[in-house]
Amino acid sequence: MRPDDQRLWWAGLAVAAAIVLYIAATRNPRPVKAPCDLDARWRLACERFEEQGWPPCTTTLGGVQLVYLTPEMLPGEDVRGAWDPTWEIVGIRDDACGDSDPTMEHEQGHARGLVHGGPSGSVMASPYSRTGLKIPRYVR
Repeated sequence: MRPDDQRLWWAGLAVAAAIVLYIAATRNPRPVKAPCDLDARWRLACERFEEQGWPPCTTTLGGVQLVYLTPEMLPGEDVRGAWDPTWEIVGIRDDACGDSDPTMEHEQGHARGLVHGGPSGSVMASPYSRTGLKIPRYVR
């Protein structure tokens, strides 16, 4: 094979590879970001409460259901989560359940009987801008 033939072969291969990549990129759109795993996020909140001496979720909150809140379900843009004691449902916006977002802990606090209040940085502080991940120590 002559040097000119070899260069032509490599150029053809590069063009073919570019065409394949273009087709793959345009026909297979990137997947939509999946919402967070509510069950995993709930377990993390449970662990954080249990570290402060609270009873385990498995014994006290075993019947709680977790749902994603949609904008249509919310009374305002500032609402990030909700606790329904009648049906034992915790609802969380999908953009409010990262590991460092205190919304799940806040709603779990309601499920455990806590009310709004506490200093800034507390998980039960209100409004959201004052909320943090500081969970009160359990006192019997």
